[in-house]
Amino acid sequence: MNKIILFIGLMISSFSMAQDKTDSVTKVTDTINKPWKLSSLYGANGTQSAFINWNAGGRNNISLSGYVSASADYEQNRWKWDNDLSV
Repeated sequence: MNKIILFIGLMISSFSMAQDKTDSVTKVTDTINKPWKLSSLYGANGTQSAFINWNAGGRNNISLSGYVSASADYEQNRWKWDNDLSV
């Protein structure tokens, strides 16, 4: 009896994990035919320094810096166009 229940449970779980083949094929072909490739990288850094009861002096600091790098590249047939932005 336990083996039958285990077998039925495995059969049901195998059907529930199936994937549709048409979705994966269309996603791959959609990405191949696009002439534009977009990418970006960005970040932010922050620091803080605090001096309390500092005998020799000193200043409290707060600093924030950011970075952005983006590109848009076009390539189709004999045409190629590259755009880059870095700040």
